[in-house]
Parts: sequence; C-alpha cells; structure tokens
Amino acid sequence: MTKLMYPRLWIDIETTGLDPDVDKILEIAWGIQFDTNIEPQWKSEVVNYPKYHLNEVTLQMHTQNNLLSDCMRCCRSIDSIMAQVKSDIKTLFERDISQFQIAGASPNFDKSFLLNSKCVGAYFVGFFNNIFHHRIFDVSSLISLAQEKGYKYQTKQSSHRALDDIQESYRMYKELSRKLNI
Repeated sequence: MTKLMYPRLWIDIETTGLDPDVDKILEIAWGIQFDTNIEPQWKSEVVNYPKYHLNEVTLQMHTQNNLLSDCMRCCRSIDSIMAQVKSDIKTLFERDISQFQIAGASPNFDKSFLLNSKCVGAYFVGFFNNIFHHRIFDVSSLISLAQEKGYKYQTKQSSHRALDDIQESYRMYKELSRKLNI
C-alpha cells in the first residue's frame, strides 16, 4: 500500500456549457482515493433539469448520451447532491485529513464550477475552497508526459457522462503510471 500525501478527490462534472458564471451542473461523479493501490468507490448523481438553456452542441451531445432525459426524470437538486459529496468527504475526515487534491482529466474546469456560488451555492463553495489543496492532479499531464517519452497512447472517446469519464481518467492514470514507472 502506498498512502497518498494528499488524498485525491476524483471528480467529473457534466454541464450545460463551459462558463461557470452562466452554465449549470447536470451530472457529477466522484470517488476518494487514499492509497495508490486501492481504487476509489465511485458515486454518480444526476441533477434535476429545470429546462436550462443549452447551446446547440451541448444540447445535441447530452441528448445523444441520454443525460438530458435522465435529468428530466431525476428529482435531486444540486444542493442535495453537493450535501452528499460533502458528507462523503467529511465521513473520511476521521483520518485527520484537511485537504484533498482534486483529480481528473480536466480538474481545473470542474473546480471552476465547484468554486462558483452560482453553480453550487456559497455554503458549498466555502467548504470546497477549504478542502482543495492548491495542487491538482491532472491526468492529461500524464498523457502529455507519456507522449513525450514516445508512448503511443490513445485516449478513449468521451461519453460525456460523468461516471464513465472519471473512471476512464482513473484507468488512464493507472495505466500510464505503470508504463512510466511512476
């Protein structure tokens, strides 16, 4: 077992667009990793969809992958889901951990939504701001490093569903860690 210095909060979100000041979270998936040899337990939730405005590209993408229909059938609010994420994290604080690295394929994007009160509410912004370490774990950096070392690494086409995408990011991390011997 190799305990991580800062546990990783693996997270992926799907949104109505790219601007956290305007767009909304539609789906979130997460898992918490304390040890490099133990895969996180994954959770995923869809947010109730009250007819947000989506651009044509996002509308087509989330219609094809059935996210919009799942959101319309869902009854969970973003506040309810964020409370669950917070509860999962706080349950693990018994290990006396004060900060987590946010991890994924585009963690800066996800973090921009999680730290925006228009997306998750000021209460949760304060919580996330206090637990996120200033360093992030971006799997796309490992992909770049592997390519620089001559590895031909083909990423899987994204389904643009949060759980599929975060599990794929984790799979890439494990595979590239082995290939790069890190």
